[in-house]
Amino acid sequence: MALKRIAQGETGRYLIFFHPAMLPEVAKIAQDKAGLAFSATQEEASIQFESGAWRGQDTVVVPSLGVAISSAPAEQVKRMLTGKHLPVKHVRKEYIFKISPQAEVANSLSLSPEYLKGFQAGVNSLVGDLLRNAPPDTMVGIEAAQETLTSFADSDTFTWGLQATGVDQSKFSGKGVRIAILDTGFDMANPELAARVVASQSFINGVTTAQDDNGHGTHCMGTLCGPKMPNRPGPRYGIAYEAELFVGKVMKADGYGFEGDILHGIGWAVQNNCRVISMSFGKAIDKSMVKTNEYDDIGTIALRSNCLLIAAAGNDSVRPERIAPVNMPANAQTVMAVGAVNRHLGIYANSNGGSGMDGGNIDVVGPGVEVGSCKLPPLGYGLDTGTSMATPHVAGIAALLMEADPAATAEQIWARLLQSANRLVLPSSDVGSGLVQAP
Repeated sequence: MALKRIAQGETGRYLIFFHPAMLPEVAKIAQDKAGLAFSATQEEASIQFESGAWRGQDTVVVPSLGVAISSAPAEQVKRMLTGKHLPVKHVRKEYIFKISPQAEVANSLSLSPEYLKGFQAGVNSLVGDLLRNAPPDTMVGIEAAQETLTSFADSDTFTWGLQATGVDQSKFSGKGVRIAILDTGFDMANPELAARVVASQSFINGVTTAQDDNGHGTHCMGTLCGPKMPNRPGPRYGIAYEAELFVGKVMKADGYGFEGDILHGIGWAVQNNCRVISMSFGKAIDKSMVKTNEYDDIGTIALRSNCLLIAAAGNDSVRPERIAPVNMPANAQTVMAVGAVNRHLGIYANSNGGSGMDGGNIDVVGPGVEVGSCKLPPLGYGLDTGTSMATPHVAGIAALLMEADPAATAEQIWARLLQSANRLVLPSSDVGSGLVQAP
């Protein structure tokens, strides 16, 4: 029965949202009205987390975020909403999130690489001629056009993404900055990644370590904090190579994860004073979802704790026919939403965009097409595509900015990411302030 619910997009669990300062009152209401028992203080919750006792409980609380995750029956949980002047903001079903897999459209082409390169050169030449003959007051000038026609390629020393974002010229390494990455875990046998990890934790029931059983998390982590000089032939692909990493496994081997596990991971990272949280997953927005402000509130809590949440916008678009809205949680006003561009600084065909509905806006973009980073054995290194790959570029550069100015707040770092971005000749609904740039 549980497997059938999950197949239908339901987990059988409920989320209870409340103001963090009201935890003791909420815990008492839960006990008195619904017969639910959970920690009434941050200290109690910390003790249960450290001991692992939370894994066997029907209801687990994340005090720093003001949320409890309960597997109790719906009618029992909803008793908390009876009465007046309640400290409980909202109760709803838990959602299922997913990582954003690479689109397979490009792989289905039967045209040869040589033909495609020739076609690309012809198009670039035509666009250049048209722009040179355009009126002086045209919206897109020659100089701007040159940016859109720029092409980056992996070199012997740096991936194209590190070149396009200026990481190859940066003197910063993220030293002393705590970053959390919430994903499918990481390759714990990879010494270059393990050296950066201060703490790791699985938030998935039945999974005891943060070992990556998918590969997505390992690739994202490589971009975020891979070594300055990889011990294998090929370019450098890591950005914040001296940062302190906190790795939370919240996504399963199949690329799906329960929302409560993700919230538990965010709370853990905030509690451990992480300055950045990188999240390359999301939930597509649909009309059946009731608009609430839960992630606006969670992002605000993080910012007040001097922590910046950065999330992938999602890969649900099929451009130019359809541009899908930004996924949850990136659609929250207090979570930085990241879209993806290719090596020609054009928008990735499946990158979601600002839509004018409850889908939020794109804040910045990062390199997200054919991005090189580490892979699970036996591959060791390989290319992946998606807004998932763009997100750790932004998170890593945020860490460089924090190292450059340790006194800057998370909100100030957010502003600097936008202000320093390379403006692109593309709609702001697709690219926000532009391509993120390293200090």
